[in-house]
Amino acid sequence: VSTQSTWGLSNTLREATNNGDKVILLMHIPILPEIAGKRTILFNYQQVLDIVNSEKCVVAVFAGHTHQLAYAMDASGVHHFTIDTPLENGTFGVVEVFQDRLEVLRVGKPPIIMDINRR
Repeated sequence: VSTQSTWGLSNTLREATNNGDKVILLMHIPILPEIAGKRTILFNYQQVLDIVNSEKCVVAVFAGHTHQLAYAMDASGVHHFTIDTPLENGTFGVVEVFQDRLEVLRVGKPPIIMDINRR
């Protein structure tokens, strides 16, 4: 992510925090090492992760790129989720957003429920 983009992300998240908003980030490349391999993580992931964790508004980060289902919660309570590819295993689903939780509903799979009030 470029310097200009990180500056914009930081300002946008600060404004969202000040407004009391909850934010879900959608990214192509993961920013949490626990759900990405060395070759499938954003090159400046730590900088972006620091920005995400500096504001209390971000509740989840959804990414692709790895083509594998993975989930982890970071030390700040942000949920990180990578989506598996429908091209290889035919999976697809929806994310239902509620005031207190996110529910990832995938066809033929158990739901993944994320409490978003922890932050």
